[in-house]
Amino acid sequence: MMLKILAYALKITILLIIGFWLVENPGDVTLEWHEQIYETTTPVAFLALLLGFAVVAILYHLYRKLLSMPGMWGLRRGIKRRGQGYEALTKGLIAVAAGDAAMARKQTEKARKLLDDAPLTLLLAAQAAQLNNNHELAQDSFRQMLEQPELAFFGVRGLLTHSLRSTGRRDSTGAVNREALTLARKAFRLEPSSPWVLETLFDLEMLAEEYDRGLGLVDQMRRLGMIDKATATQRRGVVFLTRSLAAEQHD
Repeated sequence: MMLKILAYALKITILLIIGFWLVENPGDVTLEWHEQIYETTTPVAFLALLLGFAVVAILYHLYRKLLSMPGMWGLRRGIKRRGQGYEALTKGLIAVAAGDAAMARKQTEKARKLLDDAPLTLLLAAQAAQLNNNHELAQDSFRQMLEQPELAFFGVRGLLTHSLRSTGRRDSTGAVNREALTLARKAFRLEPSSPWVLETLFDLEMLAEEYDRGLGLVDQMRRLGMIDKATATQRRGVVFLTRSLAAEQHD
């Protein structure tokens, strides 16, 4: 910016020097054009030349402005569109929090249209679908979240919560819910410090008789300060006792 100002000042200085020199050293300029002769003084000719350059520069600037207007209009339209989209997204999240299923669905459709399926619209779509008891649409939204790094954990948690609600921690045979266990392990890889994930995964690992994994999760809880030393010792004791009982049953 400073270099542009200096360059501009230098140009003005040069023009002023030339102007003063021409005033101090006047002369005549004669121009013959189509058998017509035009005469004037050197300063006037110089001033006319400057004015001509100024007019050309102004016209060129206006021409560039006209060329850029469609792009500027598109940019302003895009900004306005995204603003309306985020407004719909905000209203939709408020509707979800208020339990207004109809409004949540309406604002979700508006946000997805305006924001072209931006990541946060998937979260709103899933929550609105759950509020409207559309579990299939909610599941689809959660699966799409898995493809978005910033929303992957929310997608896994949504699928895990649905699996636990629909099936429980055990399947119809009494064995551990393998789908929930797989999702819980994925959620742990994404957010290893989440208390909810750690507690859920610990219970599922114990049901799956993965006792070494269970002990590792107890250590993780202790490192994070989720449980104190006495509780960690108690849980380890439960793991060892459960493993012993399971070994006896298998024998």
